[in-house]
Amino acid sequence: MNISLNDTLSLAIHGIDPSDSTEVTLYLPIDKVNMIISYASHIKLRGQIRPNEKPSYHLELHSSTVSLAPFRLRQFFHRLELDGRENASLIIPDFNHIDDLSLININKTSIGPRAEIANIKTTFDSKTNVQMTRANGTTEIAGNP
Repeated sequence: MNISLNDTLSLAIHGIDPSDSTEVTLYLPIDKVNMIISYASHIKLRGQIRPNEKPSYHLELHSSTVSLAPFRLRQFFHRLELDGRENASLIIPDFNHIDDLSLININKTSIGPRAEIANIKTTFDSKTNVQMTRANGTTEIAGNP
């Protein structure tokens, strides 16, 4: 189901089995989308391969995972802001470059050893137990209420 209302586009695929490999590809103009809200989804987010055209995204995640596309070439993001609700996670594989990363209540963030983040800000609810670990070069930030 696709619904477009003023400046909001909603995409929903109902009746999909979790093992189904149905994938929707959506191309967004750089810096023309204010927020992406995701419910029970897995988003593969691609950046820009040209460092002078870095996109910025603000995502509100409800039981969703965002993974930056693994790319043999480098890909760039200016600003990524993720606001987690109901068990949200982020995966940043190698060769991703982010100028500013803001994480709000993201339950689990995994950062590959060759990913580069210039500035990172994490915010959690006051009752959340936050743990940062590093294993095999990968850094994980986890918050458990």
